[in-house]
Amino acid sequence: MKLRGATCVLAGGAILASIFITPGNATAHSSINEQQPSPDYITGRDEDGHSWTLSTAPLDEEQLKKITASDADFAHRLPTFVPSTNNLPPAGWRACAWNAKPDKVVHDYLRIRVRYGGYIKGDTAYLECGNKDFGYKHTLNRHQKDWSAESAYIKRNWRDLAAWSITHILKDPDKVVFKSKKKTWCWSRAIFLYRGNEKIKTIYPKVGLGTTGKRILTAFPSRSQCSGKKVYPK
Repeated sequence: MKLRGATCVLAGGAILASIFITPGNATAHSSINEQQPSPDYITGRDEDGHSWTLSTAPLDEEQLKKITASDADFAHRLPTFVPSTNNLPPAGWRACAWNAKPDKVVHDYLRIRVRYGGYIKGDTAYLECGNKDFGYKHTLNRHQKDWSAESAYIKRNWRDLAAWSITHILKDPDKVVFKSKKKTWCWSRAIFLYRGNEKIKTIYPKVGLGTTGKRILTAFPSRSQCSGKKVYPK
């Protein structure tokens, strides 16, 4: 485990592995070690002073106490969880004017190299300005309300929660499904939301990708993982 900056901690060391999948009953193979990544989490306080935590894995009460402990108390007890009182990292999305070209890149995200049927290329996915059918403008027009409903729990901007979720889905998905009819992809993972030491919600954000895995078609929170046959992880 390592500390990555001041806002997102406990990043796993194996999450950017190159992973290869072939159709049928073949198993997935990683180009580096098979170690499961440690959960990433971020914690902060809302304007009322209540602590909240977002995590990519379930946390027990003892872990939550360590996460939300003061620095002095934390350092005295167990230096394996690093508390942070910083907000969600900003989305860092570039602006999209009304007349922006659809292929203008808003943000690029590292993505594990899942190969299934030879479709996905490279290890980067791009959120582009897009239009009503894909990209940022689609997400803004179709799913801003959905993201805002979730970000209201921690009183943060919807874009920041969306960006944080996309980052973790693309580097460490719970489920990847190939939609053969449209030749598109659905990637999803569970995000756990805690207030104090109590879990109040599990969110299942989804990211839709184009055939090559380079274009982000959509991103939205939901109540379940992607539907369909899972091609990764096996």
